[in-house]
Amino acid sequence: MTSGWAYPSWKPGFYPAKRPSAKFLNHYATRLNTVEVNYTFRRFPTEKLLRGWIENTPAGFHSRSRRTRKSRMLPRLRDVADFTSDFVRSLQPLDEEKKLGPVPVSIAAIF
Repeated sequence: MTSGWAYPSWKPGFYPAKRPSAKFLNHYATRLNTVEVNYTFRRFPTEKLLRGWIENTPAGFHSRSRRTRKSRMLPRLRDVADFTSDFVRSLQPLDEEKKLGPVPVSIAAIF
């Protein structure tokens, strides 16, 4: 597992020299079975985005989603449980397709 897959500097060592960046995930998923998704650190993913990840990865591939940076401030914020529920709910398409890996969430965010 690595932290992300969208690294042009991995060409030509990992990705074929002529591989377009839009096809990096598909190639990555033929070599590794898990990736840490940094996208979720900045924002909740859309269903359309997740469907693209699902379609470009085989069965058995998992995405470990980072909790959002906003969640680091949660102990000081109200509605912690609602925010955490919304974040986990945004990952539902991956879960339904059995492609959701671990989701680190602060225990404080659950209570």
